[in-house]
Amino acid sequence: MVSVLAAQRVRAIKTEGGRKNLENQYAIEMLNITKKFPGIIANDNITLQLKKGEIHALLGENGAGKSTLMKCLFGIYSKDAGHIYLDGKEIDFKSSREALDNGVAMVHQELNQALKRTVMDNIWLGRYPLVKKGLPFVSDKQSYNDTKKVFDDLGINVNPRTVMSTMPVSQRQMVEIAKAVSFNSKVIVFDEPTSSLTETEVEHLFRIINMLRDRGMGIIYISHKMAEIKRISDTLHGTAPELIRHYIEIRGVGVIDVQQLFGMGSVQFDTELDLVVQLEKWVDGKFYDRLGLGEEMYSILGVKLPYMIIPVRPGRNLAGIVEIATMKNRQMKYGYNAARDFVTQFDSKMDAMVKESREKQ
Repeated sequence: MVSVLAAQRVRAIKTEGGRKNLENQYAIEMLNITKKFPGIIANDNITLQLKKGEIHALLGENGAGKSTLMKCLFGIYSKDAGHIYLDGKEIDFKSSREALDNGVAMVHQELNQALKRTVMDNIWLGRYPLVKKGLPFVSDKQSYNDTKKVFDDLGINVNPRTVMSTMPVSQRQMVEIAKAVSFNSKVIVFDEPTSSLTETEVEHLFRIINMLRDRGMGIIYISHKMAEIKRISDTLHGTAPELIRHYIEIRGVGVIDVQQLFGMGSVQFDTELDLVVQLEKWVDGKFYDRLGLGEEMYSILGVKLPYMIIPVRPGRNLAGIVEIATMKNRQMKYGYNAARDFVTQFDSKMDAMVKESREKQ
């Protein structure tokens, strides 16, 4: 999923109707978040929803408020307004340690590590495994084994006993990623994680992120690089512009306020994009797909979506046709293709008729 944050001021989805009952669907919900600094509004009424097992990319120029929003989640900044929910439970972390203990980790763009200590010290600092419960003695062997286990799981080739100051920045970045994973996190925020990585290491990072997603972890990926967003995000999220989201223009009638006429439930503020429909004027003699066996795709920000061209002429019920198109697309997502089923039955029927004809001869 991709969210685009505009520079200087960010506006996003309003949820005047209250929270949806989606505790089982969303790992994180940040609703109507506002964060102000002297002379500037860094985040202005922002809403972000992260599903479990999803990569949600935050795209925007430097200074757009991407990192600020995540620092409000991670307990580094206190939000000025809004609500944050983790697995349906409202949270308000006062420190990064509280966030980590509750399953929310963040890999920062600026590394803050104990460079004179070893890799495994940096991984387990403040939570060393003890030789025996109740005794204040650290188990060096257990620290090494636990670190090695995390690294092996992520495919990171680093000696846990290496002193941090002797390592290149790219390897230290990988250590930070391993540390975030070691907390058994439900959600990990990656803030510009490729800034110090080589091309090979970037590929390795993407493999790690996809692996974590497949395990059901929610990933928030912050970047201003469009190429990375295209590589890593697999869904798109659309938001209705605030100025016109309640209104519709009907020629001969004028502008009407749908919310006032039919209630809040009739207005959808945001939705995941599943299908692109192009309406074009009907052209006599032009070939139009009548079966729907082929599946054309349309690319938006590198995400490919099913694409349909529907011819339009007076008398056609466009609302009904578009609704049927979306229902068909939903069926196809679940593995059912009516056209393919029809062709299979037709071929079977024809084969039976040919066989019967031959037997009669």
